[in-house]
Amino acid sequence: MISKKVTNGARRLTRRAVLGKGMQLVGGLAAGAVLTALDSCLAAAQGGVVRYPPPRIGPDGCPQWGDTPIPVTGFIKDEALRGVDDLVIRSMRECNTPGVVVAVSQKGVVTLSRGYGYKDHKLQVPMPADAMMRVASVVKVIDGTAMRLMIKKGFSFPTPTGAVPLKLDTRVFPLFAAKGIRPPRGSAEDPRLSRITVEHLLKHTAGLPGAPSGWTLARDLNLSLAPTGEDILRWLMCHPLQFNPGEKSSYSNEAYTVLHHLMHAAALAKYRDGYYEFLRKEVLGPAGSMDLVRSPGRPSQRHPRDVTYWSADQGRPCYLSSADRIPLCDGADDFDIDAYLPWAITAPALCQYLSFWLWDEGVELIDAKKGGLAKGVNNGIGVFGGAMPGTLSSILQARWSLTNCAVITNRGTEHMKVKWDLPDRINKRILLPYQGLPAEQ
Repeated sequence: MISKKVTNGARRLTRRAVLGKGMQLVGGLAAGAVLTALDSCLAAAQGGVVRYPPPRIGPDGCPQWGDTPIPVTGFIKDEALRGVDDLVIRSMRECNTPGVVVAVSQKGVVTLSRGYGYKDHKLQVPMPADAMMRVASVVKVIDGTAMRLMIKKGFSFPTPTGAVPLKLDTRVFPLFAAKGIRPPRGSAEDPRLSRITVEHLLKHTAGLPGAPSGWTLARDLNLSLAPTGEDILRWLMCHPLQFNPGEKSSYSNEAYTVLHHLMHAAALAKYRDGYYEFLRKEVLGPAGSMDLVRSPGRPSQRHPRDVTYWSADQGRPCYLSSADRIPLCDGADDFDIDAYLPWAITAPALCQYLSFWLWDEGVELIDAKKGGLAKGVNNGIGVFGGAMPGTLSSILQARWSLTNCAVITNRGTEHMKVKWDLPDRINKRILLPYQGLPAEQ
């Protein structure tokens, strides 16, 4: 009864206007449950966005939702997914998350695409369900697909003496040296660096050291401006490896930074926009979407569909020149994020990617002729997440049921007082029953 009344009047009623009535109708339900129920009821109204007063900003620089209504956009095509609204709204109130996008697909069809909260710092633009957002380390999954596709398609790395075909056993750092990217004069280079291959980078077995903050790297290289991608490569060249290449595995952001620049140089031979265009046309295009754009550190340079990012360090600058600084959540740590070739993508595009490709292997998931999983593809489940200042993300690929999910926020975990476990809640309480399995708490 409550859903029907609120849904039918959603375009003319605010949540505050029906709160008193709602409390009478639901009797003994806790106030928090009532607030969430009313949010969900208003969210069910299709064909328009319910406009709400914005929440106040707390001492951590992020919205404090309290009982302030949360805008919801997008669509739900399967009523079995209706509970996602409730879980997201509860999580946003607990974690004070400014904005969230969620998408679910099954058998190649996007069955849920939702935006929650706000896209902008002024809290005036409701989060579009198809907003472009950074996904932190989730890029590594797509990077793995891209690298293997480049190898299959015969891409090469250009050097002054000729193009070198990319293969899994291609030694990477000699290629950069051939293009004139070398360690600072007078510094010693670890001889093992020349043994690092593409496969070592993909599997986190290269042994590369972790890059320091931008401030430290700039000091080490005597830079006056923010470190570039080439500067990061030069810094890695003059520091010893943590272990012999291939000896063991240790998660490495730097390995994928190196891969980004390797692939960008190779892609520029065919595409004007380099690696970005390769991702749009060769990776996402076959999956049915090209919703991927550059996401520079400076907000003024971003695509209109990209969002603003939040963190508890809104006022802390990342390292650029003394006259040109941007907040930490926009720049990512103490670097100018542009050194990492950053990009943003939509949640539905992530689901379409997961519907077409086997995780990061560069292998098509479905046999186009016979239907069902392609030969050699196991029917397991893959889950991967990412976190950086201003962004949290998670993807799930359930190959046995061809069900996929993507969840992205525009706030990182810095000073978040409650654990961000929204993807786990969605999976256990909604997606398991959606696939015909018992729900878990």
